[in-house]
Amino acid sequence: MKEQFAMPRVDKSAAREKEQSSFDKGKIISELERMLYDVFSSEYDLTKKSKNAVRMKEGSDRAQGFVDGYMRALTASGVCSNEELLELVKKQRELAKNESRSS
Repeated sequence: MKEQFAMPRVDKSAAREKEQSSFDKGKIISELERMLYDVFSSEYDLTKKSKNAVRMKEGSDRAQGFVDGYMRALTASGVCSNEELLELVKKQRELAKNESRSS
């Protein structure tokens, strides 16, 4: 005769609470700021350095696609609104532009 093992019951509400408590919007936004800055600063560097521009452009396109997907996930999950993201993009673009001019 086979013994049957019962699966332990998992309290799903406790799991959801733990998941939500580990969620930190500030960390997510700071990571997005870093990625946006990297993308914009590399684009401004491309205009200065044309020697390896084609290869650098391909890497920049890949990074831009990654950032686009990240932002799409943030809006789809309700973490950020479109307005918040537009403001963040504007801020990081200006920061990268100003730093590229000064160097």
